[in-house]
Amino acid sequence: MLKIVLKSPKAALITILATGLIIVALVFLWFDKAETNYFEKMKVYNVIFGPGGSPLNHPSTVAVGIDGRLFVADDSKMIAVFEENGRYLYSFSGPGTGLAELERPASMAVGPDGSLYVADPEKQAVIVFSSSGEYRTRVVGEQQAGFKPTGITTAGKEILVFNGKDRSFYSFRQQDKKLKKMIPGEDNQTKFNLCGDLVRDPETG
Repeated sequence: MLKIVLKSPKAALITILATGLIIVALVFLWFDKAETNYFEKMKVYNVIFGPGGSPLNHPSTVAVGIDGRLFVADDSKMIAVFEENGRYLYSFSGPGTGLAELERPASMAVGPDGSLYVADPEKQAVIVFSSSGEYRTRVVGEQQAGFKPTGITTAGKEILVFNGKDRSFYSFRQQDKKLKKMIPGEDNQTKFNLCGDLVRDPETG
């Protein structure tokens, strides 16, 4: 049996601290190895650049169309469209004050008919485009409540959107542009600070 004789409380404290540091180091090494093994199994499918092979300008959100095309928004405030293999197709929208222009696209979702829904908190609206980039409409909230959409996803025929102003979830249908509050966010169990990209579980809804 190994016995360690400590001659003073100071020596005991040093031994405890040293043991703790060794344990922490071993834990970090284990997690680092586990993470490395996980990422070694991942393979890069494709790398997408902007128009003409130029780099994208801080891409902020991505959506996949029903035909497999990719919609990418970045700090250029335009939506760039790519084929699945990464080939650039076209861009639409852009900075400005018009109904179809964007200011800060924070999240995007594709509806069942292929329409693209862009949540723009600076525009205080969800801006809707066709899959080819044609402007269709805007969805805005009640002025007294304030509306800053930061997250959006589709749920069948409904569109779900998170309003960062009152930290609540809303829904609306394509044919009815009126927002309906779903989760008020008025207590600790349903209150959110910020939601970005949202994903719907198709099995549970």
